[in-house]
Amino acid sequence: MRLMSKKRPPWVCFLSELEPHITGIMTLLSKKTGVVDYRHIVAKLAEIIIVKGAEVVLESKVDRIGEKVNFVEIEVQGSAW
Repeated sequence: MRLMSKKRPPWVCFLSELEPHITGIMTLLSKKTGVVDYRHIVAKLAEIIIVKGAEVVLESKVDRIGEKVNFVEIEVQGSAW
């Protein structure tokens, strides 16, 4: 599917316009900065999901991911969440 119109909306741009040597299908564009602190993003995400009752498990191999109707079940070393 492609966006087709005579005039492209100002929020639409092609990746090749931003970086001619890039390969991809989509990206997030921040007009203020192109550099992000992934540790900060992941730490904030962990904080948000812990407050909502989730558990963050680090340094563990995921053995299975099962998609259910209303949730996703993740199995790690015999334990499932």
